[in-house]
Amino acid sequence: MMYQLPDSLQARDAGYPGGASYNHARDRQAKLGTCTLDSNQPGLESRLKIVPPPLQPSHSLAYRIFPHRAPIVASSSMSAPGRSSRNKSTSELGGGSIGGKPGLLKVDFVKYTGWLVALLMFGAPLSPARSSTLQFKGNIDKINRHLAGQVLDFTDNHGEDRRIWSEALGERRDLYVYVPPGYDCHHRYPIILWLHGFAADETSFIKEVVQLFDAAIVAGTLPPAIVAAPDGSIKGRPSFRNAGSFYLNSKAGNFEDYIIHDVWGFLLQNFPIRPEREAHAITGVSMGGFGAYNLAFKYPQIFKVVAGFLPPLNPRWVDCHGRYMRNFDPCCWGWRSELRGWEVIGRFYGGLIVIRQKRLIDPLFGLGPPALAALSRENPIEMIDRFHIPNGLYDLCVAYGGKDQFNIDAQVESFLYLARQRGLCVSVNYDPRGRHNLRTMKRLAPWVLEWLGRRLGPFGPVPVSVPECKSESAVPEHGPNSLGPPSPP
Repeated sequence: MMYQLPDSLQARDAGYPGGASYNHARDRQAKLGTCTLDSNQPGLESRLKIVPPPLQPSHSLAYRIFPHRAPIVASSSMSAPGRSSRNKSTSELGGGSIGGKPGLLKVDFVKYTGWLVALLMFGAPLSPARSSTLQFKGNIDKINRHLAGQVLDFTDNHGEDRRIWSEALGERRDLYVYVPPGYDCHHRYPIILWLHGFAADETSFIKEVVQLFDAAIVAGTLPPAIVAAPDGSIKGRPSFRNAGSFYLNSKAGNFEDYIIHDVWGFLLQNFPIRPEREAHAITGVSMGGFGAYNLAFKYPQIFKVVAGFLPPLNPRWVDCHGRYMRNFDPCCWGWRSELRGWEVIGRFYGGLIVIRQKRLIDPLFGLGPPALAALSRENPIEMIDRFHIPNGLYDLCVAYGGKDQFNIDAQVESFLYLARQRGLCVSVNYDPRGRHNLRTMKRLAPWVLEWLGRRLGPFGPVPVSVPECKSESAVPEHGPNSLGPPSPP
C-alpha cells in the first residue's frame, strides 16, 4: 500500500468517538483525549472532559490539557473544537509575510495570469535580499532607539562587514544578537535562539520579532535574556527562488552544523550564557519552528525549552487516501511513502499561487527513495519514537492556526496526537482563524512569550565571580567569530 495507518495507532483509533465516520468539526478535542489536572488542585477528579473557554479578543482560545499517561502534570493548552471541516484544496486562502515578504514559504508556480501577477505582487525584485540589505544599511541605531535593550550587529547589513565565520558552510554568515535592558557582563543570562522562516533571513528579526521580545522583557513576561537570530537562508539572502535550509545538513549545505557548532559556539565564546540546559530555549516560525524541534530533539544536552510558531512537524502527513490537503483525522491517517514533485502543498490567493513539493524537498534531498528516507530521518514526529523521547525531557510548545495555507494544522495535530499516545506533554495555542502569516504569528506571540517566561523565569540572570566581559568592538581580525579559519577574499 502506498499510504497506510501507522502500526502503532491502528489498535487505538477504535476508542475515539465516531469510529470510521469521525467528524472533525463535531468532536475536535477527542483527538487529544482528556485532561489530567494539576496535582495542586485537591478535590478534583484526575480525568475531565475538556470544556471550551470563551473566545479571547485575539480570536484565540486556550485549554489546559495533558496526556493521560504522563507521569508529571504541567500546564498546557488546547483549543477551538468546532472548526468547520473543509477541503483545503478549494478553500479561500490568504497571504502574509515575515519581514514584509509575501508568505513564509517560497512561491513556485503562478496559474492563470502567470508571471505578470507575480511581478505585480512582489515588485519583481530579482534579489529580495539586496533591496532588503540596502533598506537596512545604517539603520541599526534607529532600531535600537526604539528598544529598551540593544541589538548587536554581526552582519553585513549596515555599512560594515561584521559577519561571523562559519566553518560548516565555508563562508561568512549574518547574525543579530539582542541583549536585554541593563545588560551586564558580570551576570550570566538565559538565551533564546530564534530561527526565521522560509524565504526570509536574519533581517526579519529586526523588522518584526525583536520588538516582541523586548516588550515582553520590559513588561516582566520574560526574564532578561539574550536572543540570537542567525541567517538560515541557503544563499545568504532571502529569495523566492531558493529553497529553505530547514537548518539541516543536506546537499544545500551543513546548516545543522552551522547552527550547533558555529553560531552556538560563537555565542558561548562571546556572551555570558547560563550553562543549564533549562536556560536554553530554541524557537522559530514556520521553517524555523521545524528547525527548533529538529535540533532540540537531536541535541538534548543543549536545549530544554522548545517552541514553534506554525511549525511543519510532520512533513510526511497524508490522510488514508494519500491526500495532503485534508484535515487531520485519527481514523484516516497515512504516511507519505513517495515524493511527487508536482504535488501541491500550499495555495495562496484563492489558488492563484501554488507551492509544489519539489521546491521544498528537491534542493535538500532530491526526490527519489533516498530523499524519502532522509525526510523520514529528519521528521520531528518520527523522532519521538526513534529517539525514545520521554516526558519531561523537554518543555514543548506549539502555536498554530486553523486556516493554514500549507495545511500545517494537520501536521501539528498529527504530531500532538502521537505525542499524547507516547505520554508527552505539549502546550498548545490554537487560533481558529490563523493563517500562515505574520499577523497570525503576532496574535499567538503573547501567549508563547508568557509560556517561555514561565520556563525561563527560574533561570534569570545570576552574578558570576569572574566577569565575562567582551567588548563588541573587539572584533577578531577575520570577523567576530574566531572559531574557524578566515573567510576567503
